[in-house]
Parts: sequence; structure tokens; C-alpha cells
Amino acid sequence: MGVGDSQEILDGHAKFFLEEDYEMTGVTTGDEALKSFYQAQPNLVFLEVMLPVLSGFEICGRVR
Repeated sequence: MGVGDSQEILDGHAKFFLEEDYEMTGVTTGDEALKSFYQAQPNLVFLEVMLPVLSGFEICGRVR
């Protein structure tokens, strides 16, 4: 799962992972990140610190 405020960058990362036979979903806000995390239970999360609504630090604290 990728979390960042630039959809273009998330799309680039998703394309790279797809070429390597991995699936990646991307979200652009902190609240979407929490919802997606609890629904998908991803194995790995790329998380940007500066996000709208909830920061990356807040997300880490809630998920931990």
C-alpha cells in the first residue's frame, strides 16, 4: 500500500510493483490510509509524513 499526496507518484510506484508481480493500492489522504489499511491488511506500507487530514506520524501511532 502506498500513501502519498501525489497520485502521479503513486501511479508510478504501482506500475513498478505490477511489473514485478505485486499488487499495490494507493491513497492520497490520511483518513483513506487508515480505512484502506484496516480493510486490506497490507504486508508493506510506503507512508509519506506530510499528508492531508492525518499525518504519517498519526497514522503510524494509530496502526501500531
